[in-house]
Amino acid sequence: MATPLLDPHLPKPPAAPKLPAWLETTDRDAVLDLEGELEGLRLDEVDLGDDDLASSSWSKIAAQGLGMADADVARAIMTDIELDAPDLANASFHNAALTRVAWRGGRALGVSLLEATLRDCAFEGMRFDMARMRYARLTRVTFTNCELHDTDLSHAQLTDVVFNGCDLSRVDISRATFKRCEIRSCQLEGVRGMISLTGVRMSFLDVVDVAPLFAQAIGVRIHDLD
Repeated sequence: MATPLLDPHLPKPPAAPKLPAWLETTDRDAVLDLEGELEGLRLDEVDLGDDDLASSSWSKIAAQGLGMADADVARAIMTDIELDAPDLANASFHNAALTRVAWRGGRALGVSLLEATLRDCAFEGMRFDMARMRYARLTRVTFTNCELHDTDLSHAQLTDVVFNGCDLSRVDISRATFKRCEIRSCQLEGVRGMISLTGVRMSFLDVVDVAPLFAQAIGVRIHDLD
């Protein structure tokens, strides 16, 4: 059977994490003993909050309830990762590389993804309030039912990115670039840098809802609102 052709104008979906059927269960002390080389592990309810995990390597990791609040994960390389209900609040992933990563139903308030590279990532039901993604590079990434209000996406490069049912209120997208991206049924009140949404796919009803914001971005004055 021939493989169906993808519409070249639609965002390409992310690839899922590739995990083996069995993963070794371990604890915090064992993780720290690995000196930043984590592979083939299950980290259920492990608390790595405040730990220094900078420049660490993560491969084929799954976890339920992983705690990484305030952890330093700068420059980490993370590949094939599934996290359910993680706590990543205020963690620093500055200049990290995330590939085939899925985060579901957790907290990432204030997380720093400054200059990070995200490829084939799926985020569902995550709280990214006040996250910092300035200058980040996102390719084949989906945000589904996520809280992203007050997030800084300025200067970010987004390719094949979909925001579906997300709160994007007061997000800063100034000087961000979008290629084959889509916004579906999202809250966009107070978004800064609306003019940067050039080329983004939206439904007619979604465009109507934010028409005053688009008008303001291009300098149109709506006299009915004066």
